[in-house]
Amino acid sequence: MKGDTPCLSAVKEYRGENNNLRTLDREIIINHIKTYNPCISHYRRHNAPNILYLPRELTVKMMHDDFCSKNGKLICQELYRNVLKSMNISLKKPNSDMCEDCCMLKNQIENLENANKIEVIKIKLEEHKLKAYQAHKMYKEDATIDISGTSIIVYSMDLQKVLLLPILPESKTSFFTSRLVVFNETFATLKPNSKGYCVLWHEAIASRKGENITDAILALIKEERDVTDFIFWADNCTGLNKNWILFTALVCILNTTHNTVESITIKYLTKGHTHMSADGIHGNIEKKIRKVRNVYDYDDLKQTIRESRQNLGIIDQKNFFQWTSKKRTTNILLDPIKNFKLQNVVLVKFIKDSSKMLYSTNFDDKELKEMDFLQKKFIRGIITYKPKQIDQPRGVCVNKKNDIISKLLPLMPKSRENFWISLPVSVTSTDLVVNIGLTDEFLDECVI
Repeated sequence: MKGDTPCLSAVKEYRGENNNLRTLDREIIINHIKTYNPCISHYRRHNAPNILYLPRELTVKMMHDDFCSKNGKLICQELYRNVLKSMNISLKKPNSDMCEDCCMLKNQIENLENANKIEVIKIKLEEHKLKAYQAHKMYKEDATIDISGTSIIVYSMDLQKVLLLPILPESKTSFFTSRLVVFNETFATLKPNSKGYCVLWHEAIASRKGENITDAILALIKEERDVTDFIFWADNCTGLNKNWILFTALVCILNTTHNTVESITIKYLTKGHTHMSADGIHGNIEKKIRKVRNVYDYDDLKQTIRESRQNLGIIDQKNFFQWTSKKRTTNILLDPIKNFKLQNVVLVKFIKDSSKMLYSTNFDDKELKEMDFLQKKFIRGIITYKPKQIDQPRGVCVNKKNDIISKLLPLMPKSRENFWISLPVSVTSTDLVVNIGLTDEFLDECVI
């Protein structure tokens, strides 16, 4: 008898049922997820268009339990998880090993039926893989450079996924409160367990524009006073590591009379294949934060990062400048800079007492090409050029500071009050947690 069969009696039939309630549940779930303020990792929306991230302390179970306690709807955890996935929101840190270009090209090959088109895509995929191989080959070669006793140093540099303060994993209130964004531009030598630096600042001091990354590089150069030749490995993010603002600034740095640096070289890993030594430091920091649990203020975070790894220096970045692009324009078709594409560049080099950029579009090239990219009028005064220093801190929006003080400060030791109460504010600043990657602040123009 069917009635006596437990398995059959547990089956619920949905066919023909009105699905309005289930649709309504989905909308309520979406609204609940949005209250956790998901944001992009740290790149512009152009670089990371599809995925948003939630704080590392969260779990799907915690979010689902909170949803049920507030809405009285006993939806299953798997439904909540599926809605989270459908919104392209992740609780994991970005995976640097997955190459979207490789996946896209492979999918095109599998789905196409035209043999000629398949062959074209295969060639494109092989060229992409070859470029990645060449970059990693040179990266490994640079890792073998003996920098001991020399004035040359090789770093990988990368901006860590944004850190949010305070970190209070036991407090549900903190997940619903927009917290302070902290930026960490990490510089790691290519040899395991060797010296590294984290250049730190937060959104009340400055934003995360291309010129702010330039400031971080300059801070590192000032720290390494005995180094004359810097080599940096970076990813291909044009807004941060490959743009005319940065290149203009590097020429200026090398042409100032008091400067002792002889050359600065930046080499670029291929998009989607950007695993580097800086990722190891970021992993150590994540692990230490999970172990420490509560990180109440900026000083706590600096101490946590300092203790996350041996031989790791902290640079508290406080000096920011108004760097601008001085790239020249031209209407002459035969001028090399006309329609010059930065995305094709794999290496740039700048040397002392020269206003030109040396570059390569292939790591197998024996010689570097030369590019005269600066405005002639600017070159004439470059020796005495000094960018305007930004004296006023950026400040956070008033509501954000008030929310942190009213909701989260009571959960912290009294000794942490001073940092949060003295946090500078501004009526014009946007909330970088909510608007990161979407505001004009992040959509700074980069001429590619």
